Amino acid sequence: MTRPDMTRDVTIPLPPDAAFRLFTEGLPDWWPAATRSRAARKGRRPARIEVTPGRGGTITEVAADGTRTRWATITGWDPGRRLALSWSLDDGTGSS
Repeated sequence: MTRPDMTRDVTIPLPPDAAFRLFTEGLPDWWPAATRSRAARKGRRPARIEVTPGRGGTITEVAADGTRTRWATITGWDPGRRLALSWSLDDGTGSS
């Protein structure tokens, strides 16, 4: 089932460029991976979360065993102005 597009606005007390960097480069530091990750479903934490910047880049969870789960593809990248993501939680098995 496809859900309608969602938009979320959040106000952060930082200049736009700094807020963009915090969200993208700092995502591994602020994301609640202990409770919001594929590894958390198994009572673990991911080994790391990777953000590959730029349009077409990805947000990926890497498990301790090296298994990679793509969370999202970056569909819009305009630093300080706009970030658009297509979330998928694709584990490569079709059982997202």
